Amino acid sequence: MPSIEEEIASCEILLMEEESAREAALSLSRELLRTARRAVNLIVRGDAQAGSAELESGLEKLRNFLNNNLNKENKCTVLRALSQAIQELAEGLALADIVEGRVVHRPEEIPPREFLLGLADAAGELRRIALNLLMTGDVDGARDVLSIMTRIFEGLSPITLPDSIVPLKRKVDALRALIDRTSSEVLFREMISSGGDRS
Repeated sequence: MPSIEEEIASCEILLMEEESAREAALSLSRELLRTARRAVNLIVRGDAQAGSAELESGLEKLRNFLNNNLNKENKCTVLRALSQAIQELAEGLALADIVEGRVVHRPEEIPPREFLLGLADAAGELRRIALNLLMTGDVDGARDVLSIMTRIFEGLSPITLPDSIVPLKRKVDALRALIDRTSSEVLFREMISSGGDRS
């Protein structure tokens, strides 16, 4: 049976390894955040292909890191360090799927919590795309984007889990406001394009 000193030394070694994994995760997190934000901007500006390529590269880095570094001792610490970056990666991946006409799916590397939070943020980015379409006179395209925003809202709004599980309510409330504003702007453009005659 190990002595008290040996048990203490063993625990210290395990915790030092956990801290090392955490530092590596934080480093990767910063890189993935830059990648995801750059990709989302590319997609919103109309270059979905380049944005998707950035996101796939980020997802591959995440996959490799988890395969090589995650274990039962450090899983909670590592995933907590990566949570924000995974959420933004999920946002970008969902946005890319929507813009490129694919079915939105959750890669196995993306936990359900981060996927739902990222999806809510992706719906917010769709507003930017809708506004860009309105600026170019594509009212039908903006209406289609608004419809997708509404579908996401309707899918997320019934979820009533506590914030400790998934802090979704604030994002869903914000999304409702974005949908209302976008709907008003689409309606206004429709009225202008029809000469103001809605009868």
